[in-house]
Amino acid sequence: MTRDEISFERLIKEIECVNSDDPVTLNVDFAATTLKTMIDQGYEDHGIEDPVLARYLLEFIGIAGGEKYKDLVSECLASTQHLDVARTALIIIYEKWDKVEDFIDDIYALLIGVPWDPSGYLRYQAILAVSRLSKDHPYWPKISEILHQISEDDVASPELAQKARIVLEQ
Repeated sequence: MTRDEISFERLIKEIECVNSDDPVTLNVDFAATTLKTMIDQGYEDHGIEDPVLARYLLEFIGIAGGEKYKDLVSECLASTQHLDVARTALIIIYEKWDKVEDFIDDIYALLIGVPWDPSGYLRYQAILAVSRLSKDHPYWPKISEILHQISEDDVASPELAQKARIVLEQ
């Protein structure tokens, strides 16, 4: 599939109106193939439609139970070009799939902070993701250590510090 063949309207029609014995599987496969093409070709220089379309496809994969596409979701989570795509991947991981532990290394990186998230947008979402884990979870000691560091940084990011304190107190 070339860049010129990808259009929002065509994809919506394909995803919503495929006739087959198992339309959900076929549609998730089509959405994943299209999303992978977009990632491989890059989002830059293709206008605002691409991140919106990528999020739509990603949400569809998450809702339709396309957990076999964990690697693709992980690629989206590491999206340095569009934070909304990475945020959508993170929400799928912790809200739709409840699979925080499967992506724990990526989530650790987001909690610590990545250079391509200067506003802390994804860091905040990562705090929300780990807030769903119980205190007796095997990953909690490391998460707790990172959250303590965040909670002590009121100057750089008061909102993140407050959220980290709330999670630690739960």
